[in-house]
Amino acid sequence: HNATVEVLRAGEILEILSDTRRAGKVRAIGVSIYTDEEALTAIETNAVDMIQIAYNILDQRKAKTVLPAARRHDVGVLTRSALLKGVLSSKAEHLPAEMSGLKTAADRARQSLKISWADLPAAAVRFCLDSPGIDSVLIGPRTEAELKQSLSVLKMPAFDAGYMHEAEHLGLTEEKLVNPALWPIQ
Repeated sequence: HNATVEVLRAGEILEILSDTRRAGKVRAIGVSIYTDEEALTAIETNAVDMIQIAYNILDQRKAKTVLPAARRHDVGVLTRSALLKGVLSSKAEHLPAEMSGLKTAADRARQSLKISWADLPAAAVRFCLDSPGIDSVLIGPRTEAELKQSLSVLKMPAFDAGYMHEAEHLGLTEEKLVNPALWPIQ
């Protein structure tokens, strides 16, 4: 978890994990990362089978560098933060004024999809599933209703390539908007 460039380059942990994999005690090695540099370093070690990244319709920053590199090296990609801590849900309607930019971006995504706030979470997960290079999406339901909503994505038709290309303009680049650790409220 939180594999830093320093840990990845030192190689000690990865060597121990690789020995464990060769011994048949684990099937795969994965790392959770935050930055492009960490992701690319992990991929280039050739010791990692999967990386976990933040990725969603508003945070597509890793689409142009990390996802293609992972595909080239046959490294799987697991996304987290598909709902961006609830921003890609009706909760966005209640964001405080200091987060108005994020609220506007979420509403723009909702309007682009031509859906209600209630349908936004499932569509946000569908977007991740349909993104080239994404192998799996972590979901974090807290209730049975949230679980059912998350699973409803499996009944949704895939977004076509035209929409996926159009959705690229919905991605934000401002770290203070897409990184929850930098939000004024926690």
